[in-house]
Amino acid sequence: DFGTGALGDMGCLFMDVPFRALRLGYPVSVECSGAGVWSGFFQEADYSDSGPTASKIHIQFPARGNMKPVEVIWYDGGIQPKRPDELGPDDEMGEIDGGILMEGTKGKLLAGLFGRNPTLLPKSKMQSNPFPKPDRPFVPGGWDGHQAQWTAACKKGRGAYTSSPFSMAGPLTETVLMGNLATRSY
Repeated sequence: DFGTGALGDMGCLFMDVPFRALRLGYPVSVECSGAGVWSGFFQEADYSDSGPTASKIHIQFPARGNMKPVEVIWYDGGIQPKRPDELGPDDEMGEIDGGILMEGTKGKLLAGLFGRNPTLLPKSKMQSNPFPKPDRPFVPGGWDGHQAQWTAACKKGRGAYTSSPFSMAGPLTETVLMGNLATRSY
């Protein structure tokens, strides 16, 4: 994962995709390294109650059934992961608000916020590996639709559909909060 805002600001929005796809659950360790530098619109600030201006947070998840352990890395403050060799010089890495980069044994997947515009890397894999149809409907109303969907599910009661049920959103949010706590140790 890589993002452009602090883990608490955007973490759940970017990490939702790998968290869901890889059935991550709770991490076994979280570690942060930070810097007092800035890039672009990220400004240097010296507030004792704030995290570092730029950081890289490593989150380790255990094996899950037959799935191997996973490391999720959150970048912010202008820091980004190494640019994939498979991207051309004019290809954008992510979107204006950041992106998601998942690296596997058979290739890489690059996407924007909420998993928008997923692209297999190298791009030649897009021809021979079409994406499956979603098994759940997209949230109507885009960004604002999530609140409306959650409210409607509360009103309908047990069994109502939400794209982020507490069973998934709880561990995801707690993981993001652990990342925020790790920045305090920096």
